[in-house]
Amino acid sequence: MEIVKLEKPNCPKCLVLESMLDNFGLVPDRKVNTDEDRTIIDEIGVTSLPVTVLMDGDKVVDYVIDVKPPQIQALFERKGE
Repeated sequence: MEIVKLEKPNCPKCLVLESMLDNFGLVPDRKVNTDEDRTIIDEIGVTSLPVTVLMDGDKVVDYVIDVKPPQIQALFERKGE
């Protein structure tokens, strides 16, 4: 499984999420600029960023919209299971 962070350049909440991840020592496996690749965001049907996604191959397992530290930490913990 992998953690994917969906973001856009200069997105204020995306920058807050980046800072939060750094503070907790959490590193996503991949970052996707949704201006360049909308595949995942279109699949889950969200319009708000940032989105942190837990994926198993090409399958979306779960995701968190916005900056929600407890829920995002839980995604990282599930990845390790």
